[in-house]
Amino acid sequence: MATSGKKRSWIDDLPLQAQQDLLAAAETKSYKKGEIVYRRGTKLFGVYTVQSGRLEALRAAFENDKFILRIVYPGESLGLTSLFSKEGGYNTMIALEDAELIYIPKAVLMEFVGKYPIIFEKVMEAVGEFISRAIGWIDFSLSATAAEKVRWNLVHLSQFSQADPDGSISISISQQEFARMIGLSRQVVNAELNRLVAKNIVEMRYGALRLNASALQSMRDELSA
Repeated sequence: MATSGKKRSWIDDLPLQAQQDLLAAAETKSYKKGEIVYRRGTKLFGVYTVQSGRLEALRAAFENDKFILRIVYPGESLGLTSLFSKEGGYNTMIALEDAELIYIPKAVLMEFVGKYPIIFEKVMEAVGEFISRAIGWIDFSLSATAAEKVRWNLVHLSQFSQADPDGSISISISQQEFARMIGLSRQVVNAELNRLVAKNIVEMRYGALRLNASALQSMRDELSA
């Protein structure tokens, strides 16, 4: 399944020379569909940034635990908080499809921070964004209804997707993956999606959800109100 878009990573926001030097010192790692990137508790010793493909973050250290905490898209980074902690990875990461990641060892990153202090600034911005998003989701999930969870996650996933020529947004995710990611049954998610289909907000396709761009903006406004 192809990934629909790529979020700008903290590396993309670096000055060109800093970006080129850092990437030249980084390692490229490829993973086949179903291959484990790392298990929960593993000491990472560096930062991963997804270049292509998607990953799934599982709650437990074993791949047979299919409770998906989130789906990781191109442009997202893993291990940023581990740079400032002795703890290992919080989740088990598995390639949902063939994926390519950039890996920057902590020692290499620290060396370049001395040369390009802006790297530290961008890493801290990325860490802050991750923590803010995590806290926001925890607060929201404690009181949100199934309908609100579906809408919130559609808005969230849309940021990783590109607009089609007609202005609609296609999110590369199956209903089963979507249900597992937000912790609801497929039946409940299907019912909520069908309500959105009836309102011409969502179109369900094989392995993808297609959103009406204007309706998506309305959902963003409602959730931020």
